[in-house]
Amino acid sequence: FTSVVFPAPRLPISNTTPWSSGARRWPRAMVPAAVAVVNARISDRSYPRYRKFRSLLRLVLRSVDCFLAQTEADARRLAGIGAEPGRIQIAGNLKFDAAAPAAKPEAGQLLARLQEISAGPIAVVGSTVEG
Repeated sequence: FTSVVFPAPRLPISNTTPWSSGARRWPRAMVPAAVAVVNARISDRSYPRYRKFRSLLRLVLRSVDCFLAQTEADARRLAGIGAEPGRIQIAGNLKFDAAAPAAKPEAGQLLARLQEISAGPIAVVGSTVEG
């Protein structure tokens, strides 16, 4: 999906990632990639607090090339805290609104090979946040 948005290399950042500080730490020389915040969301409760720091947030938000907001309200809130409206798109919840991909035979082959060589424990990392 993000290859449609960015033809160059990209660094997608989830809504639960501390993107506000992380994106500024990666100078373009080190990460010559577009930065996208996917599933971008700002709650009704958090929005007033973010607005208080809008002038500071604007500096951080400049580091982000594209915001994929979950809802129209989230898109308005992002713009309200300083994100450039032209960089905000409404994409829904990419975690839950997208269909699960079909299982690939390579996954089973990889698991079988790892078991053959007694690779030990395998960790699969994913979101642990509800919703």
